[in-house]
Amino acid sequence: MAKKDPWNEPWFNQVAWLFAHLEDLHLDAREALIALLILDANAHNLPISPEVFAAKAKISEEEVDTIFNILSSRGYLKIDVVQGKVCFLMDGLMKNANPSGVSLSKSIISDFEEEFGRDLSVFEMQKILDLCETFGERQVVCALNEAVVYDKKSLNYIENVLVSWRNKGLSTEELESGKR
Repeated sequence: MAKKDPWNEPWFNQVAWLFAHLEDLHLDAREALIALLILDANAHNLPISPEVFAAKAKISEEEVDTIFNILSSRGYLKIDVVQGKVCFLMDGLMKNANPSGVSLSKSIISDFEEEFGRDLSVFEMQKILDLCETFGERQVVCALNEAVVYDKKSLNYIENVLVSWRNKGLSTEELESGKR
């Protein structure tokens, strides 16, 4: 018999589960706080408001939106309409705790946003996650640095650089030491 997912059972304490599995989820403090605020709002049938979350977390509404995108790109959060009401479904936390064994660090997202001069879309964050899983985070950072040097700041360019390096058989150590 298949094991039933307890996430939405009335007896299941989602907040306690989140605290017990924080290290598996690779959430930074702000992401964890927003996840907790979503779980609390859901538990008490309260509306989810970026304005309220921003005030509670003492961050901007744009940062709240970025965190929503990060949680969504990792598969933790699904925003859906159920019976005409917008719902923030968090059962992806349990389903996707350390899904691939690859942790996309907040710093690489910040690096891309800083170099691109804007917030990343959910698609772009997912693409970066895919590149990190395929090539490794260190190589992706090297490719980002290369894109910045040549002023070719696009994910397509970065992916082409990574494929080129792989075809040449270059190791991460060679790339980091500048041996190309």
